[in-house]
Amino acid sequence: MDHHQLRRLQAAFAARAETASPMGRLLCESLGTGPVPAVADVFGQFYRTISTEAPDVPLFLSALHHLALTGGAPDLAAFFPSCGGEAGPGVTGAAAAAVARGRDDLLDFLLSRTFQPHVVERSAALAAGARAVGARFGGGLSLVEFGCGGGLCLLMDKHGYECPPVVGRHGLDPAPFNPADPADRLVLESFFFPDEPERIGHLREAAAVLAAHGPLDIRQGTAEADLLALLAEAYATMPPGNTLLVMDSFVWPYLTDAQVQQVVWQIQHLAGRLEAHKPLAWLQLEPFGGGPAEVRLHTFGWSDPEDRQVRRLAETDWSGSGIIWLE
Repeated sequence: MDHHQLRRLQAAFAARAETASPMGRLLCESLGTGPVPAVADVFGQFYRTISTEAPDVPLFLSALHHLALTGGAPDLAAFFPSCGGEAGPGVTGAAAAAVARGRDDLLDFLLSRTFQPHVVERSAALAAGARAVGARFGGGLSLVEFGCGGGLCLLMDKHGYECPPVVGRHGLDPAPFNPADPADRLVLESFFFPDEPERIGHLREAAAVLAAHGPLDIRQGTAEADLLALLAEAYATMPPGNTLLVMDSFVWPYLTDAQVQQVVWQIQHLAGRLEAHKPLAWLQLEPFGGGPAEVRLHTFGWSDPEDRQVRRLAETDWSGSGIIWLE
């Protein structure tokens, strides 16, 4: 790696440290200062393989966490609470050694995965939005979530949140996971920092809920290309007296402006063809404009084409916690 690449990599570690947990910050500072030779070697090979110089530090840290979770770095796992270990100052040396020894496994993870944390806590904000839909239209909900990952938020009514009756659950994602599968769940756990036992615990609990109530209807595909077909199918099979509720959470940052416009067009296309007693709603939890995330609710009545509303329900952080209600 040349000097400029190292500087970019160092800056990427520093940026990740700003939003990291205490252990995550320590790992960023120790591995990204320089960066250490083993880290630079992994990223150097990564750049050569995929012809990019964009340092995906969150995915790299996830790869390192996954190595510990799956038994590939027992010395490091001894310091990770997520692996049953105990945090201590030796974690920095163990991390550097694990990177050097696990170079090939880390590269495989980097080349085959995208950083896709499943934040179950967002279900609280989505469930509140779903209650607003129930208050507006009555009846039950048929859920369609794009960018759903493993579909954990499709089970928000099973996580202890008050919610209207759910009559259908449908998901769409470019690379869906099955959190009820042990191998997939370990990948999802790796997307959190090793000292975030509460978030990892919530994920494990949600995976157990999915195992009890699944499997879910989750299709592989992109929102900009494949959403309309799923919307049409879900809407056609939904009994009258219910509402089709489309949902997305933290999908907007991964889409280009053109892709966003395509998603909007597909939802508006369905909104122009509603049937009697079958309204449509669209619930978003997104960082619009790069500021705090907002919970926005779009509603489309069936009896009047002009019956359309957009409401800003709340502001929150990336995790969906710390909700500030706006109405």
